[in-house]
Amino acid sequence: MARGATTNDAGGFPALTSLGQFLLKDLVLLGASVWTLSDSSRAAERRR
Repeated sequence: MARGATTNDAGGFPALTSLGQFLLKDLVLLGASVWTLSDSSRAAERRR
């Protein structure tokens, strides 16, 4: 992960900071977008 995305203040467990949560949210949204794009592409291809 990016520098500053985690902190060790949680008793030795690397907890996500607000930056880490932001990056993780963006990765999830990017994955959902790619999945939707591929699903739509396949549906459009079947209609031809």
